[in-house]
Amino acid sequence: MAGFNGSFGDRTSEPSILSHSGHRSDLKFKYESIANSLKCRKMGTLSDSKNVDEILDYCWFFDPMEPLEFVSSIYAGSGVCMMNISWRDGQHPSFIQFISSFLTANSYRLNFLPIAPDFIFNNGGLSVAFIFVTNWECDNASSVFSRVEKLKRQFAHLYVVVSLPTREQNDSFNRSYFKYAMEIGCPTFVPVRDPEMGFEKIVKIAHARGVCKRQDAVSKLKDERERAVQGMDTFLKVVTSIPGIDNHDANALIQSIGSIEAISKAPKGVILENTDLSLDKAERIDFIFNNGGLSVAFIFVTNWECDNASSVFSRVEKLKKQFVHLYVVVSLPTREQNDSFNQSYFKYGMELGCPTFCSSS
Repeated sequence: MAGFNGSFGDRTSEPSILSHSGHRSDLKFKYESIANSLKCRKMGTLSDSKNVDEILDYCWFFDPMEPLEFVSSIYAGSGVCMMNISWRDGQHPSFIQFISSFLTANSYRLNFLPIAPDFIFNNGGLSVAFIFVTNWECDNASSVFSRVEKLKRQFAHLYVVVSLPTREQNDSFNRSYFKYAMEIGCPTFVPVRDPEMGFEKIVKIAHARGVCKRQDAVSKLKDERERAVQGMDTFLKVVTSIPGIDNHDANALIQSIGSIEAISKAPKGVILENTDLSLDKAERIDFIFNNGGLSVAFIFVTNWECDNASSVFSRVEKLKKQFVHLYVVVSLPTREQNDSFNQSYFKYGMELGCPTFCSSS
């Protein structure tokens, strides 16, 4: 198969509390370009894990549905879809025919069973359950959310897909969501424009969860996210160590100027033009980083390893003789790394404050 019978990354008029953060056409283009270059859009196949890893390197950002939908648009495999008999009997026959055809096109076998959710998909050894509300009615909100509460205790992977074609239904759903005190993300609600789009979303999610199970992509996404957050924390600590520069200023600098190296090379005019920093702050940054002012040197250890402690502290000893103002920034995300660093610090006889060490968790 060439792909899903549905448009990739289609966006709907979803409730604001649960909608995606916006259409990322530039990222979508980047993803599709990578996929095309890897020639891995053939459905029903899984290329070597290197292909998946290369794609997921771009997917650490904070929107869990986007990478899942992207992975599912590239990879798919045969699986089993179990449909609740009672749910089937409550739908229009033409919609059931659409579901059957869509599943066949995407290599799924359809079974009708008396199951608790409306659908259970098994793909890649992982079961994913779905509640599918094709016709939202305010009067039935209580029974819907009561069912959600019950099933989320039975299924580790549960999604609730709700069709909200009108503004009135959308507003009604939003009010009910808060009225029944749903915890955002537990389970994930997926609002859609119409039932057909809803079922396409269901199949994409089921495919993606199976692929992620096989490739352990979810763990990779979490690791990438954690590393990105740690890197940002360290950057903020370095930049806010400049007198008068706060977190807002540091965020403005990284978004508009870039890395610490780029900031150090940027004249005050560039800083003023691209950020909301005051003239006084721009002059202070320019004075500290540029040749006419004070030179500040940094050693930046992004991955502390006990075995490399000797080389790190040897380098510190060497550079502190060359630079009057030297700072050592060390990322220590785990308790074990923190303890290892403390032991090494005293083992190699570091003098407190000479140079200054800054740690980031």
